Amino acid sequence: MVSYWISNFIWDLLLYMILSILIMLVFLAYGRDSASFFVADSRSFWCVFCLTFGYGVSALPFAYLFSRFFDKPSNTQISIVLIFFITGFVAFNSFIIMDTLENTKDIARKLRPLFRLWPAFNVGEGFLQVVYTYWRNQTRENRDRNPFEWKICGQSLFRLYILSIPYFLLLLLLECSNDGGSGGFFGMYLRRIRVLIERSILKLHDKEDTVKGDGDSIADLEENTSSPEDLDVMNEREKIYQNREAMKKSSPVLLFNLRKIYPRSSLLVSCFRRIICFFSRKENVSFGPKRALKGVSLSISQGETFGLLGINGAGKTTTMSILTGDIMPTSGEIYVAGFDMTGNTTNEVNLARKSIGFCPQIDPLLDLSKYVLYNVVSPYQTVN
Repeated sequence: MVSYWISNFIWDLLLYMILSILIMLVFLAYGRDSASFFVADSRSFWCVFCLTFGYGVSALPFAYLFSRFFDKPSNTQISIVLIFFITGFVAFNSFIIMDTLENTKDIARKLRPLFRLWPAFNVGEGFLQVVYTYWRNQTRENRDRNPFEWKICGQSLFRLYILSIPYFLLLLLLECSNDGGSGGFFGMYLRRIRVLIERSILKLHDKEDTVKGDGDSIADLEENTSSPEDLDVMNEREKIYQNREAMKKSSPVLLFNLRKIYPRSSLLVSCFRRIICFFSRKENVSFGPKRALKGVSLSISQGETFGLLGINGAGKTTTMSILTGDIMPTSGEIYVAGFDMTGNTTNEVNLARKSIGFCPQIDPLLDLSKYVLYNVVSPYQTVN
């Protein structure tokens, strides 16, 4: 997981480096007539280049953070463009207008520390200081102001480069709390904290029956099942309940009392909704937790071909995501090749993944990866 994001960041940064060079070449092509602010001298030129490149250094992990909240690439692209537009153009122009007016100048000064947490605002402020420095050098007696000075562009440059560190660390922090096999001891404790928060949300929605421990009896499991079950399903669950300790090692895949509920809202939002529902005596189910799995138990024997079938919304994708360690179950036990896949152990998910081959529902390969695989690797495999 860490290597994925680091390699992705380095690749995107190389592409952005090429883009930054092209932008500076455009400024040089227009020369002093149209781009005199940015290429007036060598110091201004390199300051603008550092601002442009620094914007990419902090904007890339900033965009990675927000991309985690979306599933579709088209929605992600439009939303992130809108976020950068608001945190850059809108925020910067709002600050300039409020800072100009006497009635709102104090508000602008108080909002500036918040605005400076955003890469687009910092690069806009830096470019504005470059322009100010150019005109000051042209109109005042002191014509040797260095744009790299701390009070001119130094602060903006420092924030652009240094903010990439907390952005990237926060990205890895969120990934470790989600991915069942990442982060070592640190990731394991993060996932436990996340589970505690999710269970607190479920309790606020009166879903305490979904977060019972793994020691439920067969009678409790049958009582918690609302719809009638087939006889073979009941027999399978009872067989696993009686022999699960031995089947952990003998069965390549073992699931027992697997449950997954998506809270759908944060702890703060859940508390607020709880208060509103208490006074209004109404319960809005549409924003409540979503039950994806309820008490799934099965075992797959060595050499067995098993088909997981069900209607839309039955929980097939959730089950496969838990089996691969992509998401954590709310409760229950799951073992693949004898390793615990719940994410409550330190390294067992990573060990289990070495025995898993997974073909996702959508094509995960990029166009460049497809070209290398089919046009470079395949001919050599044919020859060998």
